[in-house]
Amino acid sequence: MIANETTQGGKIVMPAMETDNDRFGTIIKAGRELYHLTQEQLAELIGVEPRTVQRWEAEKCTPWPDFLDELSSILPGIEAQLREAIKKNLFNLI
Repeated sequence: MIANETTQGGKIVMPAMETDNDRFGTIIKAGRELYHLTQEQLAELIGVEPRTVQRWEAEKCTPWPDFLDELSSILPGIEAQLREAIKKNLFNLI
């Protein structure tokens, strides 16, 4: 067996792999594009510099919890996915 594999009922099951859809930067960008916003427009709506949005999308930094509420109100429907992705990112840093 390969490392990290498990078996269920005699079948080999690979662990869930992180996809781009699990990454908070991808989620923010997809939500922004869904609502036809530029990075500059999203930054203005949240009250941050455009560079901050660029850094979030590039995953150079993680949004503060206060901004999660802002992002969720501006980009409805991404809150749960975004919180989960950020939680995964924080656990990967430990």
